[in-house]
Amino acid sequence: MASADGRRPVETILTDVGGVVLLPDPAFWARLREELRPGADVDPEVVFYGPDGPWSACRTGEIDYVGYMRAVAARLGVDAGRLEALRSAFEATVNPAMVEFLTGARAMGLRIVAVSNADTMLERRLYARGLWPLFDAVVNSARVGAAKPDPRIYQTALKAAGSDAASCLLIDDKERNLPEAASMGIQVALYTTDDVFSKRLPASVARLYRAPAPAAAAGWAFDKTGA
Repeated sequence: MASADGRRPVETILTDVGGVVLLPDPAFWARLREELRPGADVDPEVVFYGPDGPWSACRTGEIDYVGYMRAVAARLGVDAGRLEALRSAFEATVNPAMVEFLTGARAMGLRIVAVSNADTMLERRLYARGLWPLFDAVVNSARVGAAKPDPRIYQTALKAAGSDAASCLLIDDKERNLPEAASMGIQVALYTTDDVFSKRLPASVARLYRAPAPAAAAGWAFDKTGA
C-alpha cells in the first residue's frame, strides 16, 4: 500500500556513512594544515579524496588502507604516523540528528544498511564510535570492489537488505550517487542541508527526522572529492 506521497512505505534505509552518519570535523583539516611544509601550495582535502589521487583505488580495494595513507602522506610531505594519529582523533564526528533518525527507524522495524564509499577501516571506525549496532549490514565499496554510483554496490546492498528496490530509501550527501539508484527503483533523499533532506524524505519516515538546533546545524556539504 502506498503512503501519503504515493510512494511505497520504506522498509529498509540504505545510508551513506561519511557526510551523513559521520560528519567532517574541521579541526582535522586545520590541524593537518599546521603540519604541512611552510608555503606548501596544496589542498589536503583534495589530496585525500580527489578523483586524481589514491582514494579512487583505495575505495575499490585496489590498494589497502596502509598504502593509501602512505601515498597521501608522501603527497602532503608529512609523517605517515602523525597523519594517521590526526585522522583518528579529528577526521569525523558523529551526527546526532541522523543517529536519532536511524535509531527511530529501527524501533519501527526498518532495516538499516550502511552503503559507503570507504576504505577497509570503515568497520573499525563504526565499532570505535559505538555505531556498529545501528546497522543490520555494512556494504563497503572497498570490499565490494565497486563504488557508488556503480550499480553493483546498490545490488549488493539490496541483497544484504533482503528487500526489493521500491521499499528501500538511499540517503547520500552526493547528488551524483542518486540517479543510478533511482533508475533501479530505489527511493532517494539527498542530505546536504536539513531543509533539503526534510523535503526529500518519503512520507512514511519523514516524521522521524528532527533537525538539530540552528547553532548545531552548520553546513556539511563537501563535494571536491570522489568520495
